[in-house]
Amino acid sequence: MASDTELTDAELERIQRASIQYQTEIDTAHVRELLEETSPDLLDGLSGVTAYNRLPPEEQLAREIQFFRACEADPNTRPDDPAFLFTKMTVEQGISTITVYDEYHRFEPCVDKVFKLDDDQIADLHSYITAFKDSDYYTTLRQDTQPFLEHFPKWNPANLTADNVLFGKKLYESVVNICERGFPNLLAMKRVLDGERPENEPLQRKRATSVRRELTDTDNMNAVYFDFIVKKFDPRLRNGIAHGDLLNETTQQEVRIPTEDWSYSYEEFNKVITANIANALFLTGTFMALVDWEFQMRQFDESGRDTLEL
Repeated sequence: MASDTELTDAELERIQRASIQYQTEIDTAHVRELLEETSPDLLDGLSGVTAYNRLPPEEQLAREIQFFRACEADPNTRPDDPAFLFTKMTVEQGISTITVYDEYHRFEPCVDKVFKLDDDQIADLHSYITAFKDSDYYTTLRQDTQPFLEHFPKWNPANLTADNVLFGKKLYESVVNICERGFPNLLAMKRVLDGERPENEPLQRKRATSVRRELTDTDNMNAVYFDFIVKKFDPRLRNGIAHGDLLNETTQQEVRIPTEDWSYSYEEFNKVITANIANALFLTGTFMALVDWEFQMRQFDESGRDTLEL
């Protein structure tokens, strides 16, 4: 066990990975200083996971290190242990935020189906998610997640101004990357339902359009758990932004894509952005935490399992 300020090789490696995820240099000396005053309670003094995600990287890391040291000191895990409680809070707060945007009905079929997976299916899906978290694809997702988590709370769907459209355009750039990296994880669940054992590399390398097509395939009964999520992704808007074809018509209060002969009123544009903020929230943490939670709870007798408040 490391002393209060000494860092193990594994902890130094965690800091190195975080530096890549945050795309900034981490002040390791400052992390050591923070360890002296940091509680093992990951969310000590915070309102929840969202507040934690908005902390400076060094403070997040100091909290993580103390948190996991406390977990390692007590190997007899229980449903009320900090690691489980953090996973639970990640799911519940993610769903709560999605509900505030009045979007949860689109995710409910997928969430309910996770609870109904049999033991082999949840084990296969959890194995896939674990492999994903150990890959560069996850690091890429985390790099896109950090600016998204910083900016999305400022989004106001009722704000029908040109400035808000510019802000929404910037948000959608992050959302697109999150969806294109996160939708393959939903496809992994569909493949599990199809009776397969999905592997990380093939799904992450699959073309984004092919992933979306399979998740919305009306000829496959298992697509019903994902199509309401994926259909809200707007590839036309994605291409308009990527190709510099988006025109903000401030006098008409509409957003046009001249090359597509397509336009959105400001209200329609805001609805697209809001729906995909909900998609990004689900894909950045909520879905993966949900799979982790359900897999962890299956390790206990039913009488000892905790439940989520959704």
